[in-house]
Amino acid sequence: MATEHGVAILLPTGSSAKSGEQDFVDIIALGNPEVGKRLASYRKKAGLSQEQMAERSGGVLTQRMVSRLEKQPEKAPLEHFLVAKQILNRSFDEILNKASHVIGGA
Repeated sequence: MATEHGVAILLPTGSSAKSGEQDFVDIIALGNPEVGKRLASYRKKAGLSQEQMAERSGGVLTQRMVSRLEKQPEKAPLEHFLVAKQILNRSFDEILNKASHVIGGA
């Protein structure tokens, strides 16, 4: 798959609960600073502080990790994005804001 950044790297993220298909995410797109801003916006819309989001992660995330997801998404592990998207009940389509970056929808 080609993107404005060149060839995308797609990694499986697990089965989609809705479609039963495998979800894939372009890890290059996760490094876009806008992704972090979107995560912060979705967290705030959900009425969660960074600390509350960390608590909902079941020990996977700390407040500091949530902050890094929002401010430096290019330095955050993919696992943290997976947890955040589940807590916020969002798809990678929504987080990336570009349907062309995701194959199979969550």
